Amino acid sequence: MIIKGVVKGNLIELLEPVNISDGLEILIHITEDFCQKEPQWQELEKVIGIWKNDEEITDIFNDIDKERHLNYGKEVNLDFDN
Repeated sequence: MIIKGVVKGNLIELLEPVNISDGLEILIHITEDFCQKEPQWQELEKVIGIWKNDEEITDIFNDIDKERHLNYGKEVNLDFDN
């Protein structure tokens, strides 16, 4: 039987009802995919908000915004004879 659940502290809350007796000892197999998510999150936490106190970030985003809204125009050929 395969049942999905959510870990909350040291408890696992099942996501669907099961018909098993209270106190029954069970074996839980956790796939490697789930085991590797925690280290990945720790790596992300190192860079999340890294620019928070960077005084240059406002200037950087203002420059990006200006470049995005520049109108370079488009060459139009009004010579209808060709």
